[in-house]
Amino acid sequence: VQNVKDIFERGTKLYEKINGFLEEFVKIGEKISGAHESYKNAHNKLSEGRGSMVRQAEMLKNLGLKTTKSIPSEFKKVLEDPSSEKL
Repeated sequence: VQNVKDIFERGTKLYEKINGFLEEFVKIGEKISGAHESYKNAHNKLSEGRGSMVRQAEMLKNLGLKTTKSIPSEFKKVLEDPSSEKL
């Protein structure tokens, strides 16, 4: 009889621990999704469209800025896109 009580008590504690973990797991997923959305927004501002910062920086370099650095290859797509020629 004592074993049955112990099993139920342990089962209740385990269930509550699992429930607490799952609640935190959901929160982590929401935070990751939010961080990913912020990353995508920042990436778009940096490298997408005609007025992107990457495109403008490269245009300034083409106008004569003296630098030994080049835009990383991950961002070359915006530089090769003919629709992004104008600011």
